[in-house]
Amino acid sequence: METKPYLIFEQNGLLCGVEVGCVREIFFLPELTPIAETPQDIVGAIDLRGEILPVMDLNLRFGYVWQEYSVTDSAIVIEWQEIRLGIIVNEVTEVKQIPAESITPQLSYGRDKPDAPDSFLDGFARCDADIIMLLNVDRLIRYSPDKTEAQIPVSAAAIQVEAKNLQLEIEPKLSAEDTKVLGKPHVFCPNATAEEKAIFRERADNLRLLGDRENSAPINMSLAVV
Repeated sequence: METKPYLIFEQNGLLCGVEVGCVREIFFLPELTPIAETPQDIVGAIDLRGEILPVMDLNLRFGYVWQEYSVTDSAIVIEWQEIRLGIIVNEVTEVKQIPAESITPQLSYGRDKPDAPDSFLDGFARCDADIIMLLNVDRLIRYSPDKTEAQIPVSAAAIQVEAKNLQLEIEPKLSAEDTKVLGKPHVFCPNATAEEKAIFRERADNLRLLGDRENSAPINMSLAVV
């Protein structure tokens, strides 16, 4: 029976998995430095022992609104075809061997579905009483909606007019709080307590030190395959 190891983690109450071969490191979430001119889901970067590592917020990547981070959150460093980045998750649970026959490539729910090159899922795995969403790391890292939208033959002027009309319609309905959570913040964890900010900062300082491994764990040492 062919099996493949996946790193299982929890995000917003959902169980997700990525192939262990793509995972390089796991550590508790440190303070992030916000970076200008990045995609919406790239919420900052960290200095990982001399490497500037961009960090992705899975909520924003999946199209959800931004949510506050917690000191219990973790970052998973993944690598795909020489591209490395971190992804923020709520909790890393285990490494699990998943048989190929337990994976369903897609779900059927009675509706016509167009081709979905932007899907970040490879399939769904049945594991005991759980259903695990298996992420496609290549699309998670590389997919950009701009490539698809560029194929639509709509004039730039028409787009600008439509965008302006939409802005005029939406803005009066948004409170200051709504506006804040629609996009990524310009300051890391603006509502964190002083104690929480100190914890995030200490983790970032530790990760900057060359050879410091106390705050991180290589995938082949931190979790046992079950």
